[in-house]
Amino acid sequence: MARELENREAELSRRDTFYKEQQGRIQEKNAELYKMTSQQFHEAASKAESTINTPQNGACVLWPTSPDPPLLP
Repeated sequence: MARELENREAELSRRDTFYKEQQGRIQEKNAELYKMTSQQFHEAASKAESTINTPQNGACVLWPTSPDPPLLP
């Protein structure tokens, strides 16, 4: 009975080590994906900002995309 308990504890220890290693790999991959996504977002935001037309004085002009809705009586 004691030997069986030792075997179970050894197996649990091996599994614990395995899962901790897997968790570390997943966290590294997640950090890489976060960095890449963040970089892509900032590049897209910079590109979008560069396409906005601003007058000579630096003021931003917003152009309506659709006419105003009709007023209700």
